[in-house]
Amino acid sequence: MESTVTEGQSFRPETLLGKGSDVALVKRGLLTQQDSAVSIGQALVGKLVKDVRIGEVVDLGIANTSPVRRIIINELTGRINLDTQTSRYELLDKRFKGLDLEIDGGSIHLPVDSQPARLDDRVVDLSFPGGRIHINKPALRDVLLETHGTQIFRAVDFRLMVLARVGNIHLPFYVSSEGTSGKNEGEWYPFFGYTGDWIIKGSGVTNEGKMDYHPKVDAVREILNKNLILPIFMSPQGKLGYEPMTRQEPSLVIFDINNHLDYKAVDIYAREDEKRFVSDMTGYLPTNVRNTHLSATPWIDNVVSSIK
Repeated sequence: MESTVTEGQSFRPETLLGKGSDVALVKRGLLTQQDSAVSIGQALVGKLVKDVRIGEVVDLGIANTSPVRRIIINELTGRINLDTQTSRYELLDKRFKGLDLEIDGGSIHLPVDSQPARLDDRVVDLSFPGGRIHINKPALRDVLLETHGTQIFRAVDFRLMVLARVGNIHLPFYVSSEGTSGKNEGEWYPFFGYTGDWIIKGSGVTNEGKMDYHPKVDAVREILNKNLILPIFMSPQGKLGYEPMTRQEPSLVIFDINNHLDYKAVDIYAREDEKRFVSDMTGYLPTNVRNTHLSATPWIDNVVSSIK
């Protein structure tokens, strides 16, 4: 899903961003790994509707002109990276609106405060008795969204959940805690809302525990499974200890997710409250989907057919 424009080639950003797109531009030092906001220079704005050639000097901000050495295009997320000798400039279309549906099964809208997850460049890798924790933040930055100031959340029997960008839409994923219905325990799978009785999962799981919805769903699921490996049995506050999982916090904490990701768990476990919480976090509000695959299929088909 990623391609590179190198010397002798040119790239027309409008093919991904659209002509005259409004973009966010963040400067990341390749040596310092520090982020800073950049004012978009007029030349760069102009280049969004023209070809950008490798080696060409582009205005990347006030008093900051550098030749472009490499352009990396992520077709999964629409993100474009322009590399100079010392810096990477990340471009992301600010017009991303996610999925916007009003259908018989309910409604889906991107939560109003959603944005690409603000993640640093740290990689967390930790082994503990019976498991492993791995959080590769640079790899997650292209797909993970944050909403309500949260990058990962838990609800419905303590399931871990995230909101991700899948092509032009937003889609929630959860971790299978038991590996039922052909799934693999501990792996990420997409879901399509919560009815209050049932997480809408559909029947897209093959015998190997893989997905059969859409190639871009598969690609995001693979990124999550490789780069966001977390223990199922954390406390409600997101801490892992040596004690079995209970509503009590562990006396000896060996991992606290709050030190690495912005985390939130539903604090009221009544069915309607959890339904409202999941709907708020995901933007998926299924009002007319019942606890059957037959009822869910048209709802899921509408979501999947919207992916571009």
